[in-house]
Amino acid sequence: MSNQLKTLSLKCPSCGAALEITSEMDRFACGFCGTEQIVQRQGGTVALRLLGDAISRVQFGTDRTAAELTLRRLREDMAALEQERLHVQPPPQSPGTNIENAAIVSIFIGTPILSVVLYERDGFGMAALVIVVGVALISSMALSYNTRINAELKEHEAKHRTEFESRSKTLTAKIDEQLKLLEP
Repeated sequence: MSNQLKTLSLKCPSCGAALEITSEMDRFACGFCGTEQIVQRQGGTVALRLLGDAISRVQFGTDRTAAELTLRRLREDMAALEQERLHVQPPPQSPGTNIENAAIVSIFIGTPILSVVLYERDGFGMAALVIVVGVALISSMALSYNTRINAELKEHEAKHRTEFESRSKTLTAKIDEQLKLLEP
């Protein structure tokens, strides 16, 4: 067996200079232009690849994997956002102000008492008038309370709808960005 290395004559892909490649070389720099190259041997053929091209392919693969993982996470975030949207709780209903509560209690208690007193004193006419006025006041206060609660509920829903739409648009933009990275 001979100790001599087999050499192969090739041209630099960058500058065209003549190169002598030995069987032990896997990587080298051109002596004329300094371009780093990789020697690829496959099935009896020898080819030179620019080191930058090899690094670019590795970088492309790494970027693609990162984009795929990010896309998966963003889609999971979008699904979680949709679940959150479906399970939004209405705001807790306030029990009313102290003035509202005191007025309702006094009307509920005062109307029957006043009706009995007036019935005893003046007969049914005055008692009926007090009952009608009491019912009207209670109805008015209940309607006012209901209107306020409905307004609070609509405000709560609008706030959450706006928040979800904003978050959804942000996630959609990020998903589109990752999909563009995956395009060849």
